[in-house]
Amino acid sequence: MKRKIVIFQTVCIVVFAGIALSLSGAHNDITPSKKEGSGVTHVSAYFKEAGYIETQTEKFENVEAIAAQYLMGGVVPHHIPTAIPLLVEFYAKLQKSKQVDTFIILGPDHFERGEGDVSFSKAPFLTPFGRLKPDLALLNKLEEQTFAVHDELPFNDHSIHSQMLLIGKFFPKATVVPIVFRSSSTNEMAESFGEFLASIATPNTFIIASVDFSHYLPEEQARPLDEQSAYSLTFMEPKLAGLVEADSPQSLVAMMAAVKSMGATSNFPMGTFNSASVSNNKDSTTGYVLQFFGVPIIW
Repeated sequence: MKRKIVIFQTVCIVVFAGIALSLSGAHNDITPSKKEGSGVTHVSAYFKEAGYIETQTEKFENVEAIAAQYLMGGVVPHHIPTAIPLLVEFYAKLQKSKQVDTFIILGPDHFERGEGDVSFSKAPFLTPFGRLKPDLALLNKLEEQTFAVHDELPFNDHSIHSQMLLIGKFFPKATVVPIVFRSSSTNEMAESFGEFLASIATPNTFIIASVDFSHYLPEEQARPLDEQSAYSLTFMEPKLAGLVEADSPQSLVAMMAAVKSMGATSNFPMGTFNSASVSNNKDSTTGYVLQFFGVPIIW
């Protein structure tokens, strides 16, 4: 009888252990639970791209700084690995142009995993180039308002991890404030949220809109559409930014509202690109727009 009880207990332990292991592997490269705060570390899925980034970085060692007196933010793609050369160039230019202590990263919640319309993470991110810590002082201010909720679940999203990869390489000592928007969030709310972010930003804060533009179109259709989107951003109007063809207009609106409130008056375009330039697929492409926003140098 005792032997049967021991066998039954052993089976139960094995079953529950299996369930626990199954749950822990449910989110690919990271294993957070909702709202566990400092108990979570988000681990990059892009360790294999470290060598490619190092190779690309060598090509931009002598890149010139942006001709700006101040830089407040920018828009970049998150299409990894295709857009890595563009991301490396963007962050290399930024490194030459501005001391950044904190990055606020705005991107889409692609898989709609967030509990609220807008979610933020308070966890560190482990990249191939080191561990990036959260800016808890800024995040605590964010937690005091009603725009966003603390929820770690959506933060295996490549919209965030793509930027962490490059921040880890070029700004390893910077702290981070990652924020994602569900598609249900409104542009009106995003504009107000961006203005709030400006109110808590410091002079050494840089706001990133991690956004891809046209999707799944043939190259000949995508390029004119993305050029129009890039042109719309030059007006630096949050409402116009919300009308472009992109996977997170809310991120664009919030970034634009923030940099405008921080005093940005000009854009500094790096260019408009298409995935067809670096792949063999010209029938289903992704568009990229890269721009900086800030105050120009007065000569």
